[in-house]
Amino acid sequence: MRNGSGHTAHYVIESKLTSVSNSNVINQLLAVRGTTELPVIFVTEYVNPALRAACQDNGFSYLDTTGWVHITHENPPLLIRLDGAQRPPRPRGNQATTRLNGPAAGRAIRTLLETTPPIGIRELAQLATSSPAAVSKVMPALASAGAVERDETGAVVRVRRRSLLERWTADYRFTSTNSVTFDYLAPRDCPTCWRG
Repeated sequence: MRNGSGHTAHYVIESKLTSVSNSNVINQLLAVRGTTELPVIFVTEYVNPALRAACQDNGFSYLDTTGWVHITHENPPLLIRLDGAQRPPRPRGNQATTRLNGPAAGRAIRTLLETTPPIGIRELAQLATSSPAAVSKVMPALASAGAVERDETGAVVRVRRRSLLERWTADYRFTSTNSVTFDYLAPRDCPTCWRG
């Protein structure tokens, strides 16, 4: 990368296409940084808010396909920051729930907000009075947003409540999420309305 003065900045790029937990990403980036003196850029499909904060705290640059960019360099001095999409791109396939405005998703999210991890999918489904299948379909969207972290068994081991609420409300639209009810008032009564 070349800045305006004509100096060149070199980086090591770590790229991931699949979603992995934020802590695993940071651990991998720390391991890469331990093998080189060059700054590290993390490139992926979507860098969720919690991961963006963790990358910046640890001095890593990042960019994703939705437009989030945070690239820094000390010598030559360089700073590039751009904002991207508020939600991750639609996942491949249709097995996962991508919108979180349904009743099952709402019950699962409310339960996650009130529970202390770790919690398995079946236990979460029971507490949320939902089916395990419905709760499982919500988890990829929450994990890709950085709202939850899961272990190798699929259990939720960490909940970021602020990220969870932000991801949940990203799908809420006042005019389309609420059902529309029309009420009419007849100015001088409506006698035909009350006849059987």
